[in-house]
Amino acid sequence: MPYIILVAGIPAAGKTTYARHIGEKLYIPVIVKDDIRDKLHESLQYDVSIPENGTRYGMAGISVFFHIAECLMKAGTCFVLESNFTLRAVDDLSPLIQKYNYRSLTVLLDADPEVAHKRFCERQGIDIKTNFDFSYNTSDSYRDFCVGEKITIDTTDFAKVDYNKIDELVIDFIEKD
Repeated sequence: MPYIILVAGIPAAGKTTYARHIGEKLYIPVIVKDDIRDKLHESLQYDVSIPENGTRYGMAGISVFFHIAECLMKAGTCFVLESNFTLRAVDDLSPLIQKYNYRSLTVLLDADPEVAHKRFCERQGIDIKTNFDFSYNTSDSYRDFCVGEKITIDTTDFAKVDYNKIDELVIDFIEKD
């Protein structure tokens, strides 16, 4: 039975890094939502300072993201799907997983919101005071996401994360078929 690994969590929790790592380890494709967004921006050069553009192209990127996931499911391909999924994504993913008879594992990377916000701001080169209330208030919508089985990992301190243990749990899920 094919499987999908959903790497989810709050922004700056290490989702993309882990998704690419586990995809490489398992020799399966990895689809990263932000990669699609970045390719759209490269091609279309839309003005990111206009909020409507962010919404319009963000929704277009999500549409492409789920379309690619469905194409892989139609082919019966095992793969990793990475995003800062919210509960709304459950409604998009659950019917696909059921329709194509996939097993699913959510690997939820979580962190203290203040630490993650600081990482995010440093990565983006923006002031640490930017939108912290938004980041903190929306973190629960990311934390509550789950489709299928779930593993939750605290990534507040990357140095304390046992990535080998996470890999073992993922492999245990895969071999449970």
